[in-house]
Amino acid sequence: MVLPRGPGKHVVSPHGPHCWAPEGGRAALSTAHGVAEKLIEELEGDEEARRRLARLLVPAVYEDNVLRVAVLNAVSREVATRGDLAGLEARLEAHLSRLEARMERIESRIDTLIKWVIGLLASMWVSLVAALLASMLH
Repeated sequence: MVLPRGPGKHVVSPHGPHCWAPEGGRAALSTAHGVAEKLIEELEGDEEARRRLARLLVPAVYEDNVLRVAVLNAVSREVATRGDLAGLEARLEAHLSRLEARMERIESRIDTLIKWVIGLLASMWVSLVAALLASMLH
């Protein structure tokens, strides 16, 4: 890989296409790292630049089988499968049936409480009417 190095100077990297090391070696790697960090910071702060970069990279990903498989594998880990949905459905149905049973118990308690309150009110009215009748008869 040939990279520009100052005015009119180019250096070929002995380390392959992913890094370059002009005469200075480590200094160049740290400079490349610094440039990469600045690029990442710029992309993090500029949504339009990220979109433009994505539009440039998508065709390359589509054309390269290795990249396409890597992207599909990454996406497939995040996608729910039919089995995932079936498991979720089963859990939701079990939860729903537990809620329905709980609602039935609550409704039964409410019915019991209503009957108990009606019984109390009826006995109070009977006692009141009996007391009134007894006072009127004497």
